[in-house]
This record gives sequence, C-alpha cells and structure tokens, in this order.
Amino acid sequence: FGGIGLYHFSNGGTKQPNLGINVANLSFGLKYFLNKETNELKETELPEYNKKFDFFLLLNTGGKGNDPAGVKSYLSTSFHFNAGRQLGYKYRLGAGTDFIFRNIKETDFDGSLPADSLNLDRYYCGVHISNDIIFGKLYFTVQQGIYVYPQNSLYNRFGFRYKIGKHFVVSTTLFTHVFNAKRIEVGLGCYF
Repeated sequence: FGGIGLYHFSNGGTKQPNLGINVANLSFGLKYFLNKETNELKETELPEYNKKFDFFLLLNTGGKGNDPAGVKSYLSTSFHFNAGRQLGYKYRLGAGTDFIFRNIKETDFDGSLPADSLNLDRYYCGVHISNDIIFGKLYFTVQQGIYVYPQNSLYNRFGFRYKIGKHFVVSTTLFTHVFNAKRIEVGLGCYF
C-alpha cells in the first residue's frame, strides 16, 4: 500500500506575512502476517448512542494578525451556538449561529481597541452547518458557514472539541475565510 500527499503548516493568521510551509510526501508500506492462525471473532452488542438532539454554547477567542504586513495582532471574540444530533456511533450533524466581535476594523491598523466599540461594522453574524467525527469525548469538527451580516462571504472552522463530564466542553479551532487562515481560537462552553 502507499500514497502521496501534501502537508501545509501555517501560523493560523496570528502573524503576517503568513507564508506557511508546504511539504509534499510519498509513502509506501508492506504488510506480512507472521502468524497464519485466524482468531474467531466474538459478537458483542454495542450500547445505544445518544439519538436525542443536543445543544452547546461556546465562547471562543483568538488573536488575529491583520492582513497588511507589520501590523499588530488584535483579539477577536465569538459566541458560537450549535444544535445537532448524533447519526451513528462516530458521526454528528449540526447547525448553528456565530456572533463575532472584532476589536478593530480592517482600517484601524494600530491594533488598539477604539472608543467606538459599539460601531456595528465590528460585529459579524453567520450561520453554519457542522460535521463532527466522534472519538469518545473528543470531537473533530468541520464547519461551513456564511455571514448574514454584514456581507455574504463564506467562513470555515476546523478543529477539536473535548467534552468534560456531561455539561462542559473546551475547544481549539482554526477559523478561516475560505482557504485564508484568520485566527486560531480557544473556547470554553457548556452542553445543555
């Protein structure tokens, strides 16, 4: 067996310029069984997975490097609501909303929090669908969203959530606009 691939390492938009590193790879392997005995498989009954809808609310924050080179990073905060349902032992489908506050506008290049923080062009609202692969309490999530205010552009979120007990969750994600990394986020939230 074998394969070819491409790895991309990025700083997640935390510093500019974000050139990243691209590495092509080639892999191959060989499989040989030393023991030709076959083990008999035992049939076991799997426990039921949660078929009810679940809901969670996350508070995410992360530093964002502004697009022009040499500009300081600034903080961006978002409230993330998601409703979903587990469709199998390893898959969850969901949908939700994102409310994002950016501490500066694209035109504010000094990185400081301006006095007019109630200015509406610092706020974004979007809707998303989410696809989660489940590994016990660890969820790998891929979300595709579209801003409904102030513009109709696409955004994505890729990352991990970890469920702590029944009601708490921590997360780390990469937030992008299509294929342009905007920030690395960390989050804390609750299930209900």
